Amino acid sequence: MYQFVKIIRSITRGNAMIMPMLMLLGSLLGCGSYREATPVLSLAASVSAAALPRRSPQHYAPDVTQLDQTAVKITSSSSQPLPDPVATTLPLADQGEAVILNSAEQVFRSNLYCAASGEGLLTLTARGRDTDWAIAGRESAVMSIYLDGQHNQEVILYRGETLATYQVLLGAVHQGSHVLTIRYRPELSASGASGVELQQVSIAVCQASDSNYAALAHAPIIYARPDAFSTDTPLFLTVDDTAGLRYTAYLTNEDGGTLTADLLALWGRAADIDWVYAITGQQATYQGFLHRILAFHGRYEDSHPILRISTRNNLYSDRGESPYKLRLPVFPQPLGSREEALDRFPWVYRLTGVELAREGKTRQAGETGSWWRQIIGSQVGDLRNYLIVEFEHPASHTNLGIRLQLRNRSDRLSSLAGRTYRAIGRNGLVRTAIELPNGTAFQDIVKLEPILADGRSFTALPVIMTKAFALDAEYRPVALPAALGIPGP
Repeated sequence: MYQFVKIIRSITRGNAMIMPMLMLLGSLLGCGSYREATPVLSLAASVSAAALPRRSPQHYAPDVTQLDQTAVKITSSSSQPLPDPVATTLPLADQGEAVILNSAEQVFRSNLYCAASGEGLLTLTARGRDTDWAIAGRESAVMSIYLDGQHNQEVILYRGETLATYQVLLGAVHQGSHVLTIRYRPELSASGASGVELQQVSIAVCQASDSNYAALAHAPIIYARPDAFSTDTPLFLTVDDTAGLRYTAYLTNEDGGTLTADLLALWGRAADIDWVYAITGQQATYQGFLHRILAFHGRYEDSHPILRISTRNNLYSDRGESPYKLRLPVFPQPLGSREEALDRFPWVYRLTGVELAREGKTRQAGETGSWWRQIIGSQVGDLRNYLIVEFEHPASHTNLGIRLQLRNRSDRLSSLAGRTYRAIGRNGLVRTAIELPNGTAFQDIVKLEPILADGRSFTALPVIMTKAFALDAEYRPVALPAALGIPGP
């Protein structure tokens, strides 16, 4: 059976079309439908899993860290209604008042003055009315942004009905007056969404003299997949500027490519993270089909390359467009693992977790899942049931996993789950995840140790574990107790 599993998985990894066919066959064979999984991890000795609070998605409103950059102040003022044969113009929101757009015939419009030229950054405090990323048909609401009458981008409001902060780039703006227009796009939104609400709109400019200017000026424009309003949604970019510019994209869980069970074991996450575009010297490259590094020959808007997500595992083409043109915010690459950005923006854990459940990729606590999903490895537990461990991988050509010992249990759990290909071979800071049994509490964990792919303990070199945490009922990272000597996020 194990050899059969390896054959199936090796075939699917090499062909982007076979996996969707296998998944479709699996669904026809009854591989399960959506049921919200119940978290099993207790975060305190006296709190059982069943007693953990379950706050509804509309109460989830984490903060967004703003890009660290020097901004030039831009003043804005209420605009009078302008003649428009199609749209009704709404004034800028007054103190504490919101602007509601519930049809394509309404727009928000404001006059702006830029005190300097540079790269524009737009910050919106907004919510999608009657939206919930956890519920099919109500995933998000979508807005289109126009600058001086020209289409600039779409903004996907994926964080439900709670007012949240969304930051996007605007591209090059010149000194002087501008007109910003925002329009609700019901045809691009989930069918159950009923509009958008704007609470605050602000713009800043990053000048050419600023240290972050180059990173913003060359950030790629990404055309997302046609289903980006509900799945595989691009969220933000990070940039590494140590040797040129290298941009990495963060998306919700991918529909193709590496299966979620393997993502958790090999990367300690279910979100999709991979590099998009790079500039080294005079050469510009991007990551194309089958993860090939290709020279960029596509179009630019000013200095921004234009790429389109062209595969189900979110690889790119430098040709074509889609209904969703995105100018994602850019943040510095984390100094440690790429996954540290998820700790900085913990709302990504929730988006990923509820998307998995909505798409039928999670199973109930204590269940093993259908035989088909066991073979393919496409179904996982609730993300709140996993212990995520980050460690410093010390050696080349050595594949490692992490094993966990629980109090009053003779068996030991590991990130490999009996599959040797889930051992990690890359050096540096890496993450993995171990699924915990129902009712596990932090104080039940008595030992964590590195192991080789065959399950033997690894003692040849010291392995430093730098982080260990789980997600609480609201998908927020919670560190292991200090007594175990492993820091949290």
